[in-house]
Amino acid sequence: MFYVTLGLSLMVQAASIYVLPDRISDEPAQDATLRRLDLPGGLLLGGTAGLLLVGVTQAETMGLSSFLVWGCLLLAGLAGASFAWHIRTTPEPFISPRIFASGSFLAAALVGFLAQFTNIGSLFLAPLLLEGSSGLTPAAAGLILAPGAVAVAVLSPLAGKLSDRLGPRSVLLFGLTFMFISTLVISSFAIGAAPYVLAAGLLLLGIGYAGTNSPAANAASEAILREVAGTGLGIYQLSSSWARGQGQPCSEPFWPPGAGRPEGQ
Repeated sequence: MFYVTLGLSLMVQAASIYVLPDRISDEPAQDATLRRLDLPGGLLLGGTAGLLLVGVTQAETMGLSSFLVWGCLLLAGLAGASFAWHIRTTPEPFISPRIFASGSFLAAALVGFLAQFTNIGSLFLAPLLLEGSSGLTPAAAGLILAPGAVAVAVLSPLAGKLSDRLGPRSVLLFGLTFMFISTLVISSFAIGAAPYVLAAGLLLLGIGYAGTNSPAANAASEAILREVAGTGLGIYQLSSSWARGQGQPCSEPFWPPGAGRPEGQ
């Protein structure tokens, strides 16, 4: 699966050489300002995110005393500090420092990160609960997750339109409220209860996530200048992707005491 992603990424990079313009304006070449790729900045940012992800993930299985874990975390810190220094001293940085100067953008990115983390973490743990505690088959567990997924697919476009019309703040409040209620239901009433209780909690989670994801992205784009909006949204998506990676915390499923491990798991 990851080799496919790597191959597609290489294809996109190769195609971008021929597709993307070399200038940031439509002026003649002799009068235009050339945009050059800040390769060191991109490598430092990618290294920071990758090393941090590896360090946190391996800490769950190897423990905090592992040399590999602390080595990755230390290198991630050094790469992050180098990246921060680099973008402040480079004429055309990979990411403009003005993006990180916006408190509203950072708040929106944090909301998006936490919402993604909560959604993915719940969807990862729910099947383990249904199969390990309730004894359901994988197919039955998938059907219980389905209403929440349908809610996200149907309501996300509507949430984006309402965010454009009413402003991100009011729609975000609605979405976060539903996510809070859903996680309260799942964590307090779903264990040992009928499967429909967890299904109801996951449905509320889907409704809340749909009301959070698009408005948070809209709030992030509105908080930064137009000329750096594309890069800002890239940073926003990077934080969401990192949340997806950390939202699956268990490398080895935990089965409640007394619960049989499902066959084939």
